[in-house]
Amino acid sequence: MRVRLVTGAGPIVIALDARHAPATVANFLAYVDDGRFEGTSFYRATRRKTAPKTGFVQGGIGTDAHRMLGL
Repeated sequence: MRVRLVTGAGPIVIALDARHAPATVANFLAYVDDGRFEGTSFYRATRRKTAPKTGFVQGGIGTDAHRMLGL
């Protein structure tokens, strides 16, 4: 499954591995459906040295406590 993330620098396609991480994917999709990523900032993206076609993105919501993923 793939999700398209639209940024000011262009779109990013994120691959979700529901077979190996079903709970994580379900949680991520619930956050997307709830709009919790709208207006967030992503501050780090990196590729894995062992698998250069994959990597990870870290992000956050700044200082707005009402937008925290756990709330």
